[in-house]
Parts: sequence; structure tokens; C-alpha cells
Amino acid sequence: MVEPVTALTGATAAFNAIRKGVQVSRDLEGIAKDLSRWRKARADFDFAEKQIRKLPWYRALGGGVEAQAMEIFVQRKQLAARHKEMKDWICAILGPSS
Repeated sequence: MVEPVTALTGATAAFNAIRKGVQVSRDLEGIAKDLSRWRKARADFDFAEKQIRKLPWYRALGGGVEAQAMEIFVQRKQLAARHKEMKDWICAILGPSS
């Protein structure tokens, strides 16, 4: 099972590669591999989050459910902010129709 933290780390690495590519003005084709890694990391995060929500009741009794939910909430907000930033970059460079 993929942990949300692992997926977030992968998404962060892809995000940084995309940011670097945009800063050196690579075209979209040049950063397509990085965009693909970003999408895969986002999908892994979503899958891990769904798996955690399906935990059996006896595994949720440890009292850490609230802390884990807050951590996932913060990670989801980080991913959303990075997604918006990437979308803004691509729109600025290639136009809003991209």
C-alpha cells in the first residue's frame, strides 16, 4: 500500500522538476515526463487516502485517526496549491487554452 507521505514526496519531486523546466523555458513537450510523474503521484496519493479511509474499525481505535486525518488534509491542500501554481505557469507560457 502506498503511504500518502510517499506519494506527496513523489509529487513534490515532480513539481520541482516542472518548476525548474518552466524557469528555464523548456517547452511543454520537454516537461511532459515530469507532468506524467506528477499525475501518477497524485493518483497514488488519492489511492492511499481512500485506503486509509477504509480502515477496519478495530484499527481506528488507536486514537491517531484525527491526527492522521489532519495530516492528510494538510497534504491535500499542499497538492492543490502546487496544482494551481503549475496550471498558472502553463497558462502564462502557452496561453489559457492550454
